[in-house]
Amino acid sequence: MEAGVRVEAIVAFVGISLGAAAAVAQRAPEPPAPPGRDSISRTPQTPSNAAADELTRRAARLGLDLDPKNSTAEHPAGADRGALASIGERAWMDAQLTSGDDSIAPEPQAMGSFLESRSVSLWQVVEVLEAGTPKWPPRGSSEFSGRFIALLRLDRLLLSAAMAEERAGRPSEARRLLEASWSIFRSLAGDPDAVSAILATAVMKMQVGVLRKMREAPIEWLDRLSRDDPWRRSLEAFENEPRALAALDPSLAIDARSGSFSNVNVRAHQAAAQALRRVTPCGLASLSDADIVRPMVEEYRKWNDPGVDSGTTARLFSEMTLPELRKALVRSGRLAVDAELTLRILELRFARSASRDNQWPATLEDAASRVCPDAVYRYRSDGPSMEIAFQGSPPEAEYGLRLPLSFSTRSDRRPTPRPSPPAMTTPTPSPAPVQN
Repeated sequence: MEAGVRVEAIVAFVGISLGAAAAVAQRAPEPPAPPGRDSISRTPQTPSNAAADELTRRAARLGLDLDPKNSTAEHPAGADRGALASIGERAWMDAQLTSGDDSIAPEPQAMGSFLESRSVSLWQVVEVLEAGTPKWPPRGSSEFSGRFIALLRLDRLLLSAAMAEERAGRPSEARRLLEASWSIFRSLAGDPDAVSAILATAVMKMQVGVLRKMREAPIEWLDRLSRDDPWRRSLEAFENEPRALAALDPSLAIDARSGSFSNVNVRAHQAAAQALRRVTPCGLASLSDADIVRPMVEEYRKWNDPGVDSGTTARLFSEMTLPELRKALVRSGRLAVDAELTLRILELRFARSASRDNQWPATLEDAASRVCPDAVYRYRSDGPSMEIAFQGSPPEAEYGLRLPLSFSTRSDRRPTPRPSPPAMTTPTPSPAPVQN
């Protein structure tokens, strides 16, 4: 009976953790109303690093609460929350990133007014992210959901501001904002668990979309997109998930008994991840649910504790794991394709900049996809303009931001990049940069 109770507890813990993360990544709601003092938890908080503490303090002035349950943290004023709630950056950003070309429409008036009136606070946030990568307490704590909803909203605000600066002909400011977003990505991608991987995927999805809009993207992104592998990161996070849960709950600790549930659970995740590493993102559609969980089922059947029905256990845990695992694979697989297309766009832009006549290359040097070996890129150029499209069958997510599988250049009203005072005045750098 004790084993059965333990199984139910594990089911509840894992299901709530992954379900909450998927909801955060799908759509971050507007910030809630300011909490009263009595509603703020006075439970001692796990220490974070200096960059996270300083980012929490400065983000509050933008209406974002990165530590909602901490009574000692700085929380947003009601006026700042209200100002942020209706600027409409999400709908505007989604419309730009799904347009399939390099055009950027004027930002909503409310968004422009917000960025102008809070320019000092925004650039102070950028300074913190430039100086150090924030590290957060373990994500099992009660403030997890609120913190990361706010963090994703902050990332979207930074990237929306980057596109506004790009459209205004201020590429250096746009690059700084994009670099601040990269710091947020690193803070999430550095934690090898399934929840952090889901959130990191959501952040990078927006980043690669914004990069397509930048006429002079930073060269560092060639290396970043070449090295990063969302598919691999997702599988590593899934494989590590039992150990991440064990770190949060002592009852799930990995022990020396090879037949214990904790050990069997580790081996089940390892077996599934190993099998999926032999699959490409475009090959995911050919896998049935049974194909995906079969390695896990085989390992769960090895749990031989007295009174445990290994067959029921295998069915229960495979059924519980499958929905979120497939969703994570779809999201990370599609991001791998989106990032590769963005990398191709950046490579073409740099090749054009290096040409004597500032024309697009006549052909692609290599039309094959590295993410999906059976897929190719179709490309055409007439000198001043170009069009590139992914020709394959990548995963299709049921919800969330969907970047186009093709991209083309077009003329818009963006001015020629020029050095000029930014609309969002950059403050004097802080005398003592935040350290990791």
